[in-house]
Amino acid sequence: MTPQALLAGILALSVALACARLLLWQRRAPPAARARAWRLALLLALQPLAAWLLYRTLLPPELPTRAGTMTVLTAGATRV
Repeated sequence: MTPQALLAGILALSVALACARLLLWQRRAPPAARARAWRLALLLALQPLAAWLLYRTLLPPELPTRAGTMTVLTAGATRV
């Protein structure tokens, strides 16, 4: 199993557990303490987005470069 697949699986499990925790909290809370429907929907929708952003942060896409190429950007650089 590749590290990318392992990380994706861990993040998917984390999203599932976080969504389940939110739904259980909503169900067990007294009616006065429950979140509004739009807020709960937003929290549930943001869980996968946060996991995807974390995945992209931990494993950024590779940029195509030639071997032996070094780029140094200094103040006033006009080209990348």
